[in-house]
Amino acid sequence: MMRINRLDLTRYGKFTDKHIDFGPVEPGRPDLHIIYG
Repeated sequence: MMRINRLDLTRYGKFTDKHIDFGPVEPGRPDLHIIYG
């Protein structure tokens, strides 16, 4: 299984140089993120 911990938006319009940090895995908790746009 592969998990993305952080998504860097290096060159993405108004989100340039921003990042999305998904944080650590918490055992027993759901681990699903949906990014739309």
